Amino acid sequence: MVNLCFVLAMDLRKTDGASVHSKSLAAACESAGIGTESVSFDSLGSSGVAFALRAPFAVPDGVRTVYLRSPLAFLGIPLLKARGKKIVLGVAALKHLESPAWMRPFVKLAEDAAIRSSDAVMTISPALEKYCRAHGAEKTLVYLPPVAVSAASARRRRGKFVVGYAGGNQEWQGLPLLLEAVPRVRGDFEVRIYGDAEKTAADARVKFLGRIPNSRVPSALRSLDLFVLPRPRHPSAETAMPIKLVEAMACGVPCLVTDVGGVSWFVKDGRDAIVREPSAEGVASGIAWALRNRKKLRAIGENGRKRVTAELRGTGWKIRRLVSSLD
Repeated sequence: MVNLCFVLAMDLRKTDGASVHSKSLAAACESAGIGTESVSFDSLGSSGVAFALRAPFAVPDGVRTVYLRSPLAFLGIPLLKARGKKIVLGVAALKHLESPAWMRPFVKLAEDAAIRSSDAVMTISPALEKYCRAHGAEKTLVYLPPVAVSAASARRRRGKFVVGYAGGNQEWQGLPLLLEAVPRVRGDFEVRIYGDAEKTAADARVKFLGRIPNSRVPSALRSLDLFVLPRPRHPSAETAMPIKLVEAMACGVPCLVTDVGGVSWFVKDGRDAIVREPSAEGVASGIAWALRNRKKLRAIGENGRKRVTAELRGTGWKIRRLVSSLD
């Protein structure tokens, strides 16, 4: 059995007690013959602290390999190792880069301590792997964030072109770039904003829809003609691979993504995504290109779905090999 501890849930959806990433990774482990117990918490608040202190004692004695994902993971690692556990730290993002300035040094110390003291580290981008190796990780694995791959391609509708975005107001997510880009694009299209974003837009084509239940995510994604990830140049965006991009691609949805570190290793412009410079001008040019080239979008969406499917096919085997190397 493997214990998974993840921090942040997808910002597109309403969660039901465990992050989408932790559930998907649990499924990938189980498909590889590794039993899992999935646990998550949402913040550095009191519930997170309580879980971090409790987790080392909650892991059954028969469990040999433990997966942890948390800025507070370093609290539990010494206790778990004292009980004979092997620790694999899952690093989906560097949370100190997203923390308030006053908290950043403390979160970084915690993350770096967890990286150094773990037996292995799993990351979701080569940039994260490079960081972890530079901070003491001896064994690492780069893997694509596991998502449920949809057998159906995105549905193409007639009528108004629909652009989608999922995220919050955090600087690294890039909503301001999208809101600034929309007025620069002419045409009859609608922009649907899902997530925690609380902004008003001068352009009437922008609609703020809030979070949606997990069960509605695939259908919401497939209802889009274009999914946009307008991330700016930001330290966090330069290292992490957006899980929401993988989900959209898995549903066969054509994606417009800015050329920021975490995605450049995975997608290629014109093949399985539309890639533009991380600026309002770049995002606007990508939307305008999609509006002019609607017939090409189907092939881009289908290529993206195939790319994710092929990459995920080996995830379970990679995890099993990493776990076996710890014996």
